[in-house]
Amino acid sequence: MSPANSRCSGGCRPLLWTAACLILLFLAHLAADLFMANRHPDFFLHDDGNEYLAGVRSFMENGTFMAGEERYYEAPRSRDIPEAFRPPLLAFLTGLLATILRDPMAAATVFTALSATLLAWTVFLAGRRLGGICAGLVSAMIVTFHPLFLTFSLRFSSECFFLLMLSVFILAWTWTESRLKYAVMGAVAAWACGVRPTALLLLPAFGVLLLIRCVFGRLLHDAAAQGVKKALADYVVYAAAFLLLLSPLCIRNHINYGTWNPSGCLGGFNLFVGNNRDNALAYRASGGTEFLEHQNDGWERAIAFAKAMPCDLPPTEQDSRFRAAAMEEIKTIGAGGFCRLSAAKAWHFIRPWPLHGAHPRTVFWLITISELVLFAGGAAGICFLRKDRTLLLFLLMILCVGWSAHTFVHLQMRHRVPFLDLPLLLLAGVAFGRVLESVLSRLRSRVRDRNGG
Repeated sequence: MSPANSRCSGGCRPLLWTAACLILLFLAHLAADLFMANRHPDFFLHDDGNEYLAGVRSFMENGTFMAGEERYYEAPRSRDIPEAFRPPLLAFLTGLLATILRDPMAAATVFTALSATLLAWTVFLAGRRLGGICAGLVSAMIVTFHPLFLTFSLRFSSECFFLLMLSVFILAWTWTESRLKYAVMGAVAAWACGVRPTALLLLPAFGVLLLIRCVFGRLLHDAAAQGVKKALADYVVYAAAFLLLLSPLCIRNHINYGTWNPSGCLGGFNLFVGNNRDNALAYRASGGTEFLEHQNDGWERAIAFAKAMPCDLPPTEQDSRFRAAAMEEIKTIGAGGFCRLSAAKAWHFIRPWPLHGAHPRTVFWLITISELVLFAGGAAGICFLRKDRTLLLFLLMILCVGWSAHTFVHLQMRHRVPFLDLPLLLLAGVAFGRVLESVLSRLRSRVRDRNGG
């Protein structure tokens, strides 16, 4: 074999192994998702999957995004309407698969499996950038087998795809400084908005990050920080890509409902259910059972409020009425009560364990133990990466985007996972990867010593 062929063989082998691993992982996810979709469809569609599936079916049949059946948070309506509440990117991409497979549910399983596979691959690449090959492997293992991440890989919902978008956003941050880097980050952040509107906050938050990086470059030990002009130019590139990629969603909403708002019309409902009197009582409850009872009362009031609205009321007007009602609830709670509620939601967002009594005992301890391990690994990862202060600030920015939004609006545990658990996962991957490297190094030393002896 010639030297050129030898080099090609040696270089191609890792790529072939990588491709084989990704294909096997995709097939495993696909088998699991097909099983859940066929045997446990309620679980597979648990987190608003039916609503996204309506968009997939609409796109497959008519090339449109219609809402389908009337939803619990809507005013009564006598006809189908263009989707006004859920961002369309998930339904659009799954709909492209549905036009080929001719089955919305089959397309949903393929898209979910593909998202979970690409998430593991992206997390591996990001972990490898942060801490080496072992960190990448450990990060990929965590995102594949950790109970919370595994749950979302078995559901057709926004969580897994949104995690993928944020992981690509983090991976792009680790690239070498260039304008292309900031253009890619802006585009990915905009696509994330097409999955979950919370990502809109990445537009101002990233500007604040670049400003802090510019002003406190020496304190951060950041050699790449090069003054106000560079920071401004980088942000202009980021914001331009962000707004350009977001503009189709804004134009669509303006055509259908006369609003340039890209976040849709569900914000008012979420503001109400997150800040009503019943939710304030829930966060003062002594246990998970009482907590859920009060929250259910708040949900029932919100649903009753929606169904009491005039028939076929435009979604924008529904959203406005819910926002006004939420403000009245906040006034009723009072300034002190609102501050206590917000503080309780803020703690609920970052607490390492779920509420006791809100889940079956086995589920509670499974989540609690797995989260405590993740938090411990994340804390260790911060110690290992303490010199890379800009990276830690970047991960903190991602946490604060989700933390601030859901503290003010509405919070469920699944809402926090992309913003808190994903950064913790990468930090834990670095920490546990260092341990794995140390163990492997000692094993290799022992093998050499034995062979030498």
